Amino acid sequence: MTALSTLSAAARRKLEAMPSAIITDVFLRLHLNGWMEGIHPVRPDSHMVGRARTLRFGPVRGVEKPAQSIYAFIRSLQPGDVLVIGADRTTDNVLGGNIATCAQEFGLAGIVTDSRNRDFDEMEALSMPVFSAGPATRPPVNVELADFDVPVSCADTQVKPGDVLIGDRDGVVVIAAAKLEAVLYQADDVVAVEKELGAAVKAQAPLDVIHGLLARKKTLRA
Repeated sequence: MTALSTLSAAARRKLEAMPSAIITDVFLRLHLNGWMEGIHPVRPDSHMVGRARTLRFGPVRGVEKPAQSIYAFIRSLQPGDVLVIGADRTTDNVLGGNIATCAQEFGLAGIVTDSRNRDFDEMEALSMPVFSAGPATRPPVNVELADFDVPVSCADTQVKPGDVLIGDRDGVVVIAAAKLEAVLYQADDVVAVEKELGAAVKAQAPLDVIHGLLARKKTLRA
């Protein structure tokens, strides 16, 4: 596997101060795609930023065992990473309270999966955010762990190890590692325009002012 990109402390701080909606506006400027569909936080007040490390689940084959356990994989990750579990939107649960607790204990910034999960009460009590498709009782009888740290599809979005994820009450967005610098550059401008737009709306500014700010928000920063 090629070396993973890093997420600098400065970039992390900047992203931690932004809602996912700002990244959405930047994606529209840059013609990027990275929105996870139908994935929501277990705890509504969640905010997550981190570098993706991935697990891929696939249909049960029952032939070979995984090269390592999920617990061993979690222990190999860096504090601040986000565990992304791509499971083809299975209605099985592939995530429970013990795995989530292990991730928190080893300093992960969060877990994201397009499967459902069990032990909702336990996950609500964690300080580490968990994002999933909702609760479930069905165990993983139709899917099995297939691979570690490979590109995955999660909630109809490509995620590669080293990509950067932002999650909050609205959902999860994925920034391709190669586009992080460009996204951050545009995000500074979008934040400024949003502040002006919010003030103009509250002040009942003329429509030409509102429309002008809306146009600026869509305009690529030079």
